[in-house]
Amino acid sequence: MRSLNDIAYKYIGVHKKRSVLTISGITIAVTLLMSVGTLVVSLNNTYIQNAIKNCGDFEAGFSSVDKSTLKKIEEDDVFSNFSVVSNLSNLKLTNTADTLVVLKSYDESAFRKIPISLQKGSLPMKSNEILLEDNALKYFGNPKIGVKIKLNLIGEDNSDTTYISNLSKMEFVLCGIVKAQSYSDNESNIQVIFRNSPLTENVNYNIYFNINSKNNFDNILENIAKKYNIDSKNITYNYELISLRGKAKGPNKNNVNSIITILMLVVTITSILIIYNIFNISVLERIRHYGILRALGANKKQIKKIVLKEGFILGLISIPLGIFMGYMLALLTIQLLGRTMISDLNNIIITIDPKIIILCFVLSFVTIFLSVLGPSKKAAKVSPVEAITNNRAVEDIEMKKINYRLIRRLLGVEGEIAFKNIQRNKGRCLITISSLVITFVLFIVISTFNFYVQQVDSRSEWVIFDYKVMREGNFNESILNEIKAQKFIDKVNIIKNTTCGSLVPKSKLNVKYFDHEGGLPPKEFDYNGVKYAALPGASAILAYDTEEINECKKYLIQGKISIDDLTKERGVVLYFSDKVHDLTLGKDFNERIADIKLGDEIILDVNTNYPICYGDKNISEGYKVKVLAILNDMPSIDAINQPSSINLITTDDVFTDIKHQEGIDSVGVKLKKTANKEDSINFFKNLMSKDPSISLMNFGDMAREVEQERYTKKTFLYSFVITILIMGILNISNTITTNIILRNKEFATLKAIGMNQRSIRNIILIEGVIYVLISVIVGTTLGIPISHFINSSFSDMKEMSHTIPITQIFLCSIVILIITMCTVILSSRRLKNINITDCLKNEE
Repeated sequence: MRSLNDIAYKYIGVHKKRSVLTISGITIAVTLLMSVGTLVVSLNNTYIQNAIKNCGDFEAGFSSVDKSTLKKIEEDDVFSNFSVVSNLSNLKLTNTADTLVVLKSYDESAFRKIPISLQKGSLPMKSNEILLEDNALKYFGNPKIGVKIKLNLIGEDNSDTTYISNLSKMEFVLCGIVKAQSYSDNESNIQVIFRNSPLTENVNYNIYFNINSKNNFDNILENIAKKYNIDSKNITYNYELISLRGKAKGPNKNNVNSIITILMLVVTITSILIIYNIFNISVLERIRHYGILRALGANKKQIKKIVLKEGFILGLISIPLGIFMGYMLALLTIQLLGRTMISDLNNIIITIDPKIIILCFVLSFVTIFLSVLGPSKKAAKVSPVEAITNNRAVEDIEMKKINYRLIRRLLGVEGEIAFKNIQRNKGRCLITISSLVITFVLFIVISTFNFYVQQVDSRSEWVIFDYKVMREGNFNESILNEIKAQKFIDKVNIIKNTTCGSLVPKSKLNVKYFDHEGGLPPKEFDYNGVKYAALPGASAILAYDTEEINECKKYLIQGKISIDDLTKERGVVLYFSDKVHDLTLGKDFNERIADIKLGDEIILDVNTNYPICYGDKNISEGYKVKVLAILNDMPSIDAINQPSSINLITTDDVFTDIKHQEGIDSVGVKLKKTANKEDSINFFKNLMSKDPSISLMNFGDMAREVEQERYTKKTFLYSFVITILIMGILNISNTITTNIILRNKEFATLKAIGMNQRSIRNIILIEGVIYVLISVIVGTTLGIPISHFINSSFSDMKEMSHTIPITQIFLCSIVILIITMCTVILSSRRLKNINITDCLKNEE
């Protein structure tokens, strides 16, 4: 041994069990920090990529910009990632009077920044190549890729200028087919896309850009718009991308950041305390060794160097291992959830962020330094004689006078010894309890976080059809029979719905709603001597068949749904939103527009399909309906989800009585689960090509996108929960196991005086239960304020009352108790084979 510093290497090599336990503790802490940090960064990056894919890689845009203003804006260095789209509108096709055409020319950057869903072919590479939307193909004879076509355009007012005429004569090559930029295949408006097209006259420009500055985004954009005289209605915001990049304004700006910050802060503190505890136990249990070194002549400075060097060596081993395991744990969690959940998680990319790795290294080494600094100072201060004689770093404290008779009567002599051990070894007790408290608080934080995320993101399964098929005029029997005959179709429902004005008794209006909404006050009407108020939003009346009405029973919160009662009493099933958005405060509040109860009557003004509050006439006649049931949600593609509107569901007979509708103009189509989507799309495209009056709304794609977003969030939430659960189990088991292993001499002494294995196990079990009970009390005290903070952060997005997370506390208590008991039982088995003589001679 060349110097005292080499003792650090010697100790790590000789005392392998302790070294492995210490390394595993540090590795657990680094793994926790790395895995959660990786998941958070990956979640944010995934949402940014999805936002770019769905909405474009730009933060804002100006529309209807003239050429001179465009040149000035291009020279302004406040912008970055500048893209330009030239627009020529007010055109239509010569072969149809109802379809408007917009010509768009993208520059090189626009093709990269603006999302285009290319279905076939490729993007234009030359000025004579074009893209057509899939819903526009039939107007050009359903051309194939590579075919030359002419646009045959005229002005919207049927004008035919020289410029338009020249465009119509030009031949263009169809290079690709893109998906229509809408969920509707109603061809009232189609787009033709060029690359650097020959558009020269009557052109306006849309520009898309990012703002270089991250701070005061809205103020900078507002000042730029004023500078170039851009009207506010011509400003486009990519709100999702702005929010994800931390540039959003208002109360919601920092809510997600605050939540993520508190989550990472708790995880970071947890990691620090895990490292501190495991190292503290290891160093404190070796004060006798340091006393021997003091007796041999080592000074305080040398003792500190030995301990610090040991910590540095163990850190070099465990920190890279923890970083690797953290990344693998995050990756494995995503893969496992991807296999078990009904979603496509291929778009989730686990990101290795250098900042997280640096944070892990810095925090871990700083924590190791602080962890060994305190015990090393304590060891350096202890006199050699005291350290050698008192090899457990337990001072001769005066035991508090406690009446142990009751404890012995209830728990036996094992309980008395367990309580005395806890009282005498306060340092070890504190370390063990703090480790359990850390895990307990972490469980509460993650479960509360998970609960509130699901509350904010709660959405109903409102899509009950894959397609809505409409026809100008009405469907004839042959078309309906043709649709029903398709093998891939499960059912076809006739859709009957209309909108109208509605009145409720004035006394039923909710004043708080209008305080938040801040709109026009409701217009009052005198109807048969009773004061009524008109709801500001249009109301939807929907006729459901028996199956659909029965489906509503899932969402029933008041009343009873009976088809016979609905028909006899002119009854309706009511659904209306219970949330209103306050623009001033920038968040949602749980307030309904009116306090409508069962048995209340609503008057429908069936002669108007717009809100009554904007009409000038008094109501002399109306159709009264009675509320027989109230829902908290509803499955419908035609529901009005505006808080100022209501939805009334009734039977076909009542609907016909309200609105005399002859014929069928729309149907809902539900596909079989085994149906081939391409077959259904091709069928309806052929149907529309044969009958241009038919149009299609594709709700299946909308539902899939919503579900994909939902499952992506769930995946990450469950990833957090699983990661924390694994780390919690490892932390508790590692702490308890270390505690037991380092007490081998104590247990050997008890065996030497006649105590059997069962009694020793009972002592350890009783200590474990006491640790858990104290941890639950302390953890609850710390966890409730943190859960309240999380609630406050989410309340910026949606009003939610804070309740004490009793369920989470109870579940966390049970989980920690089970983990602790299992660890104690498994670890105590190792004591069966200990050699009493060896243990009394040695510390391991």
